[in-house]
Amino acid sequence: MHWKLRVLLDAVVLLLLLALDARDLWYKTQWLGPGDVYAFATTTSLHLLDPPSPGAEQSADESSTGWRAFRAACSELHALGGDGRRDSGHPHFLHVLAANCSAADGLTEDSRPQFKTMVLTSDVRADAMAWAACKLLYVSRRPPLCQAAMVSNFLVKYRFAAPHVASSMMAAPMSAAERELRELLDVIGKSQPLSAMVCVSGVELPDANDPQREQEQPLSRIFGCASPNLPGKSVVFVGQHATAFASLQFDKTRLTVDDVDVLDVHFIFRQNAVRTYRYHPPSATNPSDLQLKTFPGHMTIHTALNLSCSGFLYNLLVLTDLVLLVLHAWSASELLNRVVLPPLLRTPTKQELSDLTKGEGRTTLLACILTRSPSVAALTLASTLLSWLLLLPHTAVWALSADEFSASSFAVVNTLLSAIRVWMLLLLVVYTLWDVLVYTDEARAYMLATRTFVSSSELVAAVALAGLLLRHRLLSVLPQKHEMENQRVVDAAAFPGRLALSNAYEDAVYSLSSRERNLVLWLIYWPLVELLLVALLSVALGMTIRYLLHEYRRHAAAKTAATTVGVNATEESERLTSSRPSTAGFSSAKAVIAGYSRLPLEELLDVPIRAKHIVRSGGSEPIGSASSCLEKTVGQEQFLWPVQYLTHGVLLENGRYLSTRRGFYRVLPVHEPMDGSGARSSSSNGRSGKGAPREGNGSPKRRRYTTTYPIVM
Repeated sequence: MHWKLRVLLDAVVLLLLLALDARDLWYKTQWLGPGDVYAFATTTSLHLLDPPSPGAEQSADESSTGWRAFRAACSELHALGGDGRRDSGHPHFLHVLAANCSAADGLTEDSRPQFKTMVLTSDVRADAMAWAACKLLYVSRRPPLCQAAMVSNFLVKYRFAAPHVASSMMAAPMSAAERELRELLDVIGKSQPLSAMVCVSGVELPDANDPQREQEQPLSRIFGCASPNLPGKSVVFVGQHATAFASLQFDKTRLTVDDVDVLDVHFIFRQNAVRTYRYHPPSATNPSDLQLKTFPGHMTIHTALNLSCSGFLYNLLVLTDLVLLVLHAWSASELLNRVVLPPLLRTPTKQELSDLTKGEGRTTLLACILTRSPSVAALTLASTLLSWLLLLPHTAVWALSADEFSASSFAVVNTLLSAIRVWMLLLLVVYTLWDVLVYTDEARAYMLATRTFVSSSELVAAVALAGLLLRHRLLSVLPQKHEMENQRVVDAAAFPGRLALSNAYEDAVYSLSSRERNLVLWLIYWPLVELLLVALLSVALGMTIRYLLHEYRRHAAAKTAATTVGVNATEESERLTSSRPSTAGFSSAKAVIAGYSRLPLEELLDVPIRAKHIVRSGGSEPIGSASSCLEKTVGQEQFLWPVQYLTHGVLLENGRYLSTRRGFYRVLPVHEPMDGSGARSSSSNGRSGKGAPREGNGSPKRRRYTTTYPIVM
């Protein structure tokens, strides 16, 4: 690759990394922030087919949820799947087709069922229904349930703004609308436990025998709740008379709240959705649609999901990401001005051209991120651990996609880009484990680093592979949490062969014991441990394969050299490589370990840069080359590659000046002034009011190579 293309690649990589950081912060604040942004949308098409023959769907008397009461109130109740398949391969469902359902007080005056055909969705909560009913009743007409905490604290708990209820929306005393609302509150107030209730929202379909059914018309919104344990009136429908009820339930579908408590600081996640229904009558141009059907046509359901995060932990996450973005932008501007652009603005030297075209050089600055800075590493660790809490909203997006069968690809891509950032945590783990090996046996770590490595892109791939293998485990976190807290009820008996899901309300979720809160944290973070273990296993496997491949190539090259040159030439080559093990193509592991010593710059910084350089963008040069992956050789001298000292916070300009890179602190040693006898001067001992100057983080002061800072690295 031409050196100018490499420089342009550097600039593109820097800007891309910065853009990804900015995108991630924008995503967390705009799409997952406290405000209501319905950015995740799905569309489902439901074909309303003929009902099955009698006995195809058995009665479900063993059901312990409100579906049993709905079956008793409706003559027909059928589960609806997506994509035109009522009995699709998905084991669960949210939508049902209900026919000939009666209200709580039986039949209407003309002895016909009150609701002939409805499409209902079971994702409404009982507390949302009770709150809306109480808002539409005059204060003097409200039952005692309206004073309960589930109603009075509803807006605070879910962080909703108080709606404006006009006087025209209120239910008049002794009216049919008031009767609907009071019957709903009566059923909710008498139901125990509330988590067994099933509340639904949906629309009433137009009459199939109506000659005007081909014309699209507004659909009447219907809401209902059913309790399995109430004698007499156990099912109630609202919306036929209390039409204002729909306006208060406009954004209350799929409503849940998750409060994660970590040492009395909270991360609060709330999801809610807006759902619209559109009925498509059968087409007269399609002969198959002209056949007489009990429920002709099909229904399109559009769902827009809002995910809102708040709480101290969320604010801390945003603040941490903002600080990291500023640091990365500050560092990127320095790299552009001092490393990337200078070769384009002037004629590069011969050595600079060599760095750009050979060895690791600057093939990519992805390895030059600031994770080797202790302060940045701590911020990155905090950001990654806090960002893992966003697994809850990410799981909600995928759950919506599974329930509705059609999701926005742009929303899915954003969730994937945000989730894949966990690779930074894997990078920190690899650094930590390898640093332990370096501390234990520096020479052996150097020997292994000459024979194997792992790249940043491979770490990303390892995380992606681990996420793919554990996808079912990861996507089950939020449903398991909701089932543990009774916020979600799965009924396998109501519809034999299918799982009926319903959104449930349970007061106990807000009075969890400390042990149960710890179980919630364990439920959320244990999949992260599993993900890291699987990713580490794949990284270790890849490094082992690379090491074995290097050894195979080394032995094959040594055997070829012995055959071609002879035994004496091979022994001479072994002697030379033992004296310079880092550039040896045929040197053994013992020779490399025995001949290892730090370079002068490593001694100056007191950091074994080469031994720690296990994460890099490229491997070693071909066997027997003059330079290796860990150092370059110019004449009889050895130098570090630019990426290596950049990674550890050192900038080298014009081959003469050293300075601390932005984002690092006190990388270069500070030499105190000495007097003629070698003792510290008075200013350094504190007897002077002005101490020795110190080099701050990103200081423009530069240190020129002298006998103290030799050019040999």
